Amino acid sequence: MASVVSVVVTLLVFGLIAVVIAVFVGIGFFGAWRARRNAMAYAAAASASVPPPRPPVDRWAAGCWGLWSGAIDSAGWGRDRAVQSLSSWYGATDAEALRGVLEGLYAGATGNLAWDVVRAVDLLRIGVAAGYLTEVECASEVRRCAGLLRAAYGSWEELATAFEQGMNAWQDSRGITDAGERGRVQRNAPYLRVGVWPSIPWTTAL
Repeated sequence: MASVVSVVVTLLVFGLIAVVIAVFVGIGFFGAWRARRNAMAYAAAASASVPPPRPPVDRWAAGCWGLWSGAIDSAGWGRDRAVQSLSSWYGATDAEALRGVLEGLYAGATGNLAWDVVRAVDLLRIGVAAGYLTEVECASEVRRCAGLLRAAYGSWEELATAFEQGMNAWQDSRGITDAGERGRVQRNAPYLRVGVWPSIPWTTAL
């Protein structure tokens, strides 16, 4: 009788051990599955949050307007701000008037092509915000700007130097001495050298 009891106890102990092992193994598998599921979910969320690469023409435009506004694309302005700015700065109250302003800048209104045409690129982006231009129309005009600038300058650095000279001459003519305004290019160029220009070489096909 004692031997029977001993065998039963032994079987119960081994059975209990087997159950405990099974539980821990199951927990391990469940934990691994959950970790893998979470990793896949995080990866999917991360990929969904990363915007697709911008077209070359958009990045080329950013290399220009960034000299004036850094990382701030004026196309992201609210419509009221864009309309008011174009009207107060250039008297452009509609799409036709904006095109007239742009033609004057393309022709070198101040005698410094970099200053004029880079401003034109920025105005194109403001025109998009105002609803005067579509993104497709803007891209077409940026390609025109690129042709003008590439014919006159050999690199982003040359463009930056010429733009700064034109900007400072314009500021001198208006008595602008504020260091923040006069230092725009020196403030924005480091960002462009690292974050924009390397991704869009000067002669990239647009």
